[in-house]
Amino acid sequence: MGFHTGDFLTDIAIDTAILAVLFLFPLWRIFFRTGMNPATSLLILIPFAGWLVVVLLLAFARWPNGRTEEAPEPPQ
Repeated sequence: MGFHTGDFLTDIAIDTAILAVLFLFPLWRIFFRTGMNPATSLLILIPFAGWLVVVLLLAFARWPNGRTEEAPEPPQ
């Protein structure tokens, strides 16, 4: 991003922390609206693997869409 300390791992940790802070609140809201535990968004604090887990959870989760599983009865 813009911080260069000279140590590769430190640079990655700083960049991950900045991105996590920027995305934590929006992901918290997304997890809440999907009916999942919002604390799951804290996984993004884990470098590399955390983002992958969050994306996979959201990609393959069952999202509420306001419809019921059963089809409504047709009018008679």
